[in-house]
Amino acid sequence: MKKIAAAMLSLGLLAGSCTMAAAAEPEVYYNGQPLEMHQPAIIQEGRTLFALRDMAEQMQVAVQWDSATRLATVTYKDKTITLQPDLQRVLINNQEQEIDVGPQIIDDHIYLPVRYLFELLDADVFYRQYDDGKTVVSVNSKDSYVNYVTTTGRLTKAIRDIDSDHANNPVLMTHDGNIMELVVDGTTIHLYRTTQMLNRQEQKQETAIFHNQITDIIEENNQYYAVLDETQSARYVGTGYHPSGNAFLKEIYTPQGVFAFYGSEAALDTLALESQEGFGTKVVKGYLLDISGSSKPIRDRAYAFNTKKGYGFLTDGQFLLINNVPTEGYKVLACDTISGTIRDGKLFSYQDSFYAIGSDRTENGQNEIFVTSYTAQGMRANSYIAVSQLSDKDTYRYLDIKDAVQIGEKAYLLLQTDVNSYLACYDLAQHTFTAEKLDRPYKKFTQAKGSWQLYDCDEEYYYFLQVK
Repeated sequence: MKKIAAAMLSLGLLAGSCTMAAAAEPEVYYNGQPLEMHQPAIIQEGRTLFALRDMAEQMQVAVQWDSATRLATVTYKDKTITLQPDLQRVLINNQEQEIDVGPQIIDDHIYLPVRYLFELLDADVFYRQYDDGKTVVSVNSKDSYVNYVTTTGRLTKAIRDIDSDHANNPVLMTHDGNIMELVVDGTTIHLYRTTQMLNRQEQKQETAIFHNQITDIIEENNQYYAVLDETQSARYVGTGYHPSGNAFLKEIYTPQGVFAFYGSEAALDTLALESQEGFGTKVVKGYLLDISGSSKPIRDRAYAFNTKKGYGFLTDGQFLLINNVPTEGYKVLACDTISGTIRDGKLFSYQDSFYAIGSDRTENGQNEIFVTSYTAQGMRANSYIAVSQLSDKDTYRYLDIKDAVQIGEKAYLLLQTDVNSYLACYDLAQHTFTAEKLDRPYKKFTQAKGSWQLYDCDEEYYYFLQVK
């Protein structure tokens, strides 16, 4: 947590205060540690009241007392909290707030409900009542270890407190819930780890000679590796990286131009993230389609593999299916143009069929999501079908597919209009389309805790939204 300046002033007050007997003392814990209260807790109208000074000291918050106006002022972020104990009133940025039990002077100290003030300061307050009458109050600040990674429903939030303000740094959440962010500063790679077991963030530094960017993160046997400087050329579609050492397999003639089909094998420079292995190499194998022979630049590219039917490629609305046929070698099974105006085309594989999904315009000019499927023989099985069902469909000016991922028989799409963001799902088995509006513009799908989640971040938090 970015610390608030501590400027504590004495809150001892003059005459005119009231006195109230203290109830049985609750046990109080702050960030998991016992809290020694300088003033006794007070129970009033079912509320537990603490002395303002005790609470403010724990949060390292600046507090000022004006003896002339008898006002206490708490400054926190963009909030100016004004306490008027004589009137039992609270104002935030000069706006009066509703409060059941207001601030008041008891034994020359300002008292306030513990939950009320701590929650204004971004802390969580939990009460536990035991059969023997004991009460335990647990207060956890924003940077408490229990708050580093918190999950509510499908949403996981974690504190983001690093020097870099780049929202596109590589980030991942490991199987055990730890979050890692990689930041490159010149020739130094910084690894920041946010965990549920620490009350601070760890930082690991490696000197990366000749490497100045991280292009991917891969997983192998529950170990995570950063891929260094191995960008795949824009001329290739498929699974693989740089073209050196690739084996040429076939030349393919298409309406878009002459493409070459390769077998790919690349040794990637990597950095182990959660072990002492340090720098090393990992071999990645796959197949690439060289689209540099296209008659015009290709904007959208997608790839999918079907264990029964082969390798599917989608390039600006053209679907190409290649398979290794016994006694015939690699053969083109389909080459079909879906649409010349399709945008953000994605390709999926399910059972013995391929599904091309993209954004395009209908005859009346409305942006929609379209689905086209292909049978085992490579023939188009159904027409170009619009499936969008978005609540703002009558008002949005554009519809983009920011990212996509397949989980089993479901194709998930991260959609963005000029109005809202959506998590959409096309069921490849049932041929149904659903979409839910999102509360924030997530950036992409990412692997988190062993499953696919939507990812976003701002200056203070990481956000992971469970997809399935």
